[in-house]
Amino acid sequence: SNRGNAKRDKGDLDGAIADYSHAIEVEPKNAFSYLDRGHAKEAKGNLDGAIADYSHAIEVDPRHFFAYYERGNAKRAKGDLDGAIADYGHVLEVEPKDSLAIYLRGKAYFEQRNWTDALADFRRYCELIPKNQDHERFAIWLIRTRLNEKDAASKELADYMDKRTDGTPGDWPSKIASFLLDKTDETNFLAAAASKDAKTDSGQHCQAYFYSGMKHLLGGDQMAAKESFKKCLATGEKTYMEYQFAEAELKALAK
Repeated sequence: SNRGNAKRDKGDLDGAIADYSHAIEVEPKNAFSYLDRGHAKEAKGNLDGAIADYSHAIEVDPRHFFAYYERGNAKRAKGDLDGAIADYGHVLEVEPKDSLAIYLRGKAYFEQRNWTDALADFRRYCELIPKNQDHERFAIWLIRTRLNEKDAASKELADYMDKRTDGTPGDWPSKIASFLLDKTDETNFLAAAASKDAKTDSGQHCQAYFYSGMKHLLGGDQMAAKESFKKCLATGEKTYMEYQFAEAELKALAK
């Protein structure tokens, strides 16, 4: 297993999978080996194989919550949002205050366009995690605005930003909030996303293009929204919530 981890870190996914498979042959009831092999398969794009391994990990250890998270994420990546929501929900049946499961389920509900349940989960997450709520608060603003509650949504976001203690005035989340609250125009907002650090620049542009796209979409300009969402995906920042939401919005617009 350790050699498999080393190979995975070097990018040798096939070698890693072979080592994890050997570990499973030696100790077939080790849930971690299935989980590790599932990660490697998912990294190769083999979502079905990854889901099968996460399921084996759950069979070996039904209380292995991390396997439920990972299987839910893989199902979500496949577009099986109902299956993902069920996996996150299983964790919450046992641990109702598991903030990670609540957050992940909220994202799945958002992509499912189930605004009521998405809003409930993001609110619950904010209740459980009192700091670093910025992007969850932005999601709440987006959902409430889609529910025709823009004025109330903007007041809630403005109140949050006024009371926020885990950031600094003028930081990147403050600039996102300023844009959503119509205090900054799109040109200046996109310019503010620039950074001398390449990774920071890419991440901030991913987010900026998504929120720009949402402002266009909420304003009724679907063509401009699509262009912004495409630019968001072009950053390649797949781990960002905004990237995942932009992908979901493009799929919805294509229907």
